[in-house]
Formats: sequence, C-alpha cells, structure tokens
Amino acid sequence: MTSPTPILAAVYRRDRAAADRLIADGATPTLYEAAALGDATRVRALVRIEPAAVGQRSPDGWPPLHLAAHFGHGDAVEALLDARADVRARSDNHEANTALHAGLAGRADLRIVSRLLARGADVNARAAGGHTPLHIAAFRDDVALINALLAHGASAEARSDDGKTALTIAEQQGHASVARRLRGENP
Repeated sequence: MTSPTPILAAVYRRDRAAADRLIADGATPTLYEAAALGDATRVRALVRIEPAAVGQRSPDGWPPLHLAAHFGHGDAVEALLDARADVRARSDNHEANTALHAGLAGRADLRIVSRLLARGADVNARAAGGHTPLHIAAFRDDVALINALLAHGASAEARSDDGKTALTIAEQQGHASVARRLRGENP
C-alpha cells in the first residue's frame, strides 16, 4: 500500500481549495477521488465509461463507496450504489472495514447509513479490532444512528477483540442517551 494521491491528500486535510487547484492545473480525478470529493456527476460519467471501476481501490486501500460514505457525499454514494458498488466490500488496509463502518467513522450521515443498510450492508460486519458498525456508532452521541442499526438487526451483545460492547463504549464516552438506548431503555 502506498500514500494517497495528491487529490486524496487534500481531501483528507479537508482542503477542498487545494484539490480544486490540482484539478484546475490538469489533474484528472479517478473514480475514488471523485467519490471522496463528492462529485456525483463525475462518478456517474466514470462508471459509464468503466463499470468495473466501482471495485478499484485508492493507493491507501479505500474503495470509492467507502470514501463517499466517509465524507458524507450522499449523491456520490447513491451513484456508486446504482453502479453496483459492493456494499459489503472491505477496505484493503489496516482498517479492513466496510462502507458502513467508514460512513459511521466519518460524517455519520443518517441518510447515508440508511441507504447503505437498505442496499444490504452487513450491520454486524467486523472490522479490524472486531468492531461492528454499532461499536463505531457508540462513539457518537446520536441515538438515531443507534436506532437505525438496531432496527436492521445490529447485535448490542457483540464484543470487540478487547471485549467491549457498544454499551461499554457509549458509557466510556459519556453518551448517556446512547447508553440508555443500548440497555433497552427509553433514551
């Protein structure tokens, strides 16, 4: 695995102006870069030209769907899903996660999480460290995310490799309403 491309590096730094300058100077975004930028028009155009590109990875191991979900680009997520991106694909890096994990670890946009779930994301998939999407969501003080995952069959009893449940994480983070929901109480 190698370092991210200059466009991805700019996106990772949240420096959209730098990414735009690179493009203005002649860089042509790849599908994974267009996904990270949220350029749904370019995503659609690129998958029309090369449908198999939905399965490519960035140099640092991220599929386009993961990047669009992480950065909260709902239109790009939808374009990739419409192009048959594998909602259960794993990143080829140390995270070994799914787009659902990536979306929850990034912007945690409920609409994107719901789209991924509706398209068959594995709500109990384990990433590196044995973390499920519910573990990742427990780091956020957002009961709506927890409710969406539980409604799709997320296991509140799942333990990470270090023995933590989502409830343990919510309690450690001080997220009282999330902890109450995970205990089955009214938040």
